[in-house]
Amino acid sequence: MELENTAEKSKDLLKDLLQFLSLHSRDGDAISNGRDGFVLIYARQIHELTEDVLNLEDQKRTHATPLLVRGMLESLFILGAATHEISFAGEKVVFDIEQTAKYAGRDAKKATSQTLKDYLHSQISQCEEIARDLRERLQIKHKLSWSPVDCAEKSGLFRQYAIDYAIYSAATHGELFSVILAQNQRSSVHIFRTITFACLEAVRFVLSVFHLDVTNRFEDRRKALLAELLKLERDGKLKQLYAAGLSGQPTIVRNRKTGGLQKN
Repeated sequence: MELENTAEKSKDLLKDLLQFLSLHSRDGDAISNGRDGFVLIYARQIHELTEDVLNLEDQKRTHATPLLVRGMLESLFILGAATHEISFAGEKVVFDIEQTAKYAGRDAKKATSQTLKDYLHSQISQCEEIARDLRERLQIKHKLSWSPVDCAEKSGLFRQYAIDYAIYSAATHGELFSVILAQNQRSSVHIFRTITFACLEAVRFVLSVFHLDVTNRFEDRRKALLAELLKLERDGKLKQLYAAGLSGQPTIVRNRKTGGLQKN
């Protein structure tokens, strides 16, 4: 079907771009700029999660896929924020380390075992030392809150946060309504639409940071695939697939052995 093909080609486009960058990185060796490396880490994360989601879909492990898609969207928000604000990468790293120390401190207060308390306090000291060092080296003076919604707003993807991320968060947190819905409605259409969008947005963000001589080659492929996805929506085909999936009809058909697509 068209949606599966578009998703597969979008994943392959992101893979091709990452492979190209690994062979043609700046200065001919490892990425030297901190933000560049940060961007590549999260772009690779999105690609790897896409492959994991497709593998789970092949095995009909549909209860597990929302957890991965939620993580994929969060990585996309972080990736987008890093491309919009050059200081974000360093600030986000420091924020995450300080949050780790904060959570460890909270747990240490509740711990009854002295051995566990000692371990947590050691973790707190290490995190605080690393955070202080990074703040000094990167000249980060203020404390920031980089929650998923903050990252989504900065990356221009608040709509995806409010709709798609909320859906997958409900599944991740095991809310009763979400659990019941998952048991009775097994449509994979939204999963495929979301991972297609995430891969195409990841390509767009990466290209905005790495100004390559071959940018147009990747950008042309990205625009063509985005047009395919939008056409499916405009023609009402996605609605038809949603309806079929909710009624129990099979909508996604892939070759489980190879991970490729079957002809329908």
